[in-house]
Amino acid sequence: MEYSRYCLSPLFLVFGVISLWFVCLGLTIGLGHKTSAVFISDTGTEHPERGIFTMTLNIGASGIAATLILNYRYVAQHGGPTRLNRATLIIGLLAALGLSMVGAFQWAEMFVAHVIGAAMAFLLSTAYTWLQTVLTYKLRDSGGTTMGTFGLRLFLAILVTGTLVPFVITLALVFTKTADTPDMRVATVTFEWLLGISQLIYPASLAWELRKVTTVVIFLDIKGIIVKEAARLRSTEMAPHFDVSSEAVYI
Repeated sequence: MEYSRYCLSPLFLVFGVISLWFVCLGLTIGLGHKTSAVFISDTGTEHPERGIFTMTLNIGASGIAATLILNYRYVAQHGGPTRLNRATLIIGLLAALGLSMVGAFQWAEMFVAHVIGAAMAFLLSTAYTWLQTVLTYKLRDSGGTTMGTFGLRLFLAILVTGTLVPFVITLALVFTKTADTPDMRVATVTFEWLLGISQLIYPASLAWELRKVTTVVIFLDIKGIIVKEAARLRSTEMAPHFDVSSEAVYI
């Protein structure tokens, strides 16, 4: 089948963010701002990488939020479970907000806000991966997705959870000084980078569904004209029919 341009957006977005993370990491190490056990947040503390880090996370959060909204409407048009779909969207948007907070509030200056944002990003993103995986499974019979996509997302959800748990444990050991050793810090940093990258890769998998979308339509019905007209047409059995096979996403 022909692939639409909408499937490219999450791919460019996610891998662009990951690439710029490594640019910030290279600048942090290359300029000597920190050379060992570099946490993700450490790559946004000093200039010039600080500006790149903030811009990257804010653009990334906005782009991910837009992608999640498109996917929400896609699932709705394929008859997915309404409450689960809505809960998945809300959790995902809050996780995106947390990602933006991490970029906006550097840990060295606004530690509490930074930690809250990081907790939202890591914990809620993990919850989102499982909720979206369940949604994917429920859409398999409607033609909205495939078992292969479900298998990929299940693997990513397990990977995310499998890195979140040891990251939280080792981070607690380091910051409570229980086992604050160089080796433990390296382990914590490694788990954090794996966790962050795997959580970002997950939204890229939404490209599989978005490849079918040919049109995105936004309605602004300020005076209720469209609603009234639809009601009139429905009463005369002339209501417009939106064919799901056309894959136009209505927002």
